[in-house]
Amino acid sequence: MARREDAMVPEAEFRSYYGQPVIKAPVWHVPHMPLYLYLGGLSGGASLMSAAARLAGHDRLGLTARVTAAAGATLGAGFLVADDEGVGPRRWGCRTGRCRTPVRAP
Repeated sequence: MARREDAMVPEAEFRSYYGQPVIKAPVWHVPHMPLYLYLGGLSGGASLMSAAARLAGHDRLGLTARVTAAAGATLGAGFLVADDEGVGPRRWGCRTGRCRTPVRAP
């Protein structure tokens, strides 16, 4: 019968730096932001896979990956537009480069 060996080092206990949390809480307040980030990574990876498949001569895989990349980018753009954090459509024009609000001089 095998006997249990004693640990050579004691059990580690959790301590954080000055009582601060180890990982900060997310700053977004909408539940679809992680989905936006996931879709961005998915479309980027699919576009790289599409390029590699086309170079290797796998046209069907290249087409499937390209369609996946386009769908992920389109859905991700929709989630990005939906995430205005309550700013509203009045200020959205400033984010796209056509600022419709007057600039006030000091």
